[in-house]
Amino acid sequence: MNPPQDIIPSADGTRIELGATGHAGYKPGALTEVKLSPSYDEGGTWKAATTAEHAGKWGATVNHAGAWR
Repeated sequence: MNPPQDIIPSADGTRIELGATGHAGYKPGALTEVKLSPSYDEGGTWKAATTAEHAGKWGATVNHAGAWR
């Protein structure tokens, strides 16, 4: 499998910023918790990523150095 060109680097400890937006005329409230579980085998298995808030922004740290072998 070849990795798409518009993905994050295949490295451990990569932080992905997370957020939410509303549709036209709706503004969502502040996030109080986020969860992210990536799969690197087309949905066969999922592994929870560590999530945390830093300076008002939520993010997830993923460890996927071997994801695109």
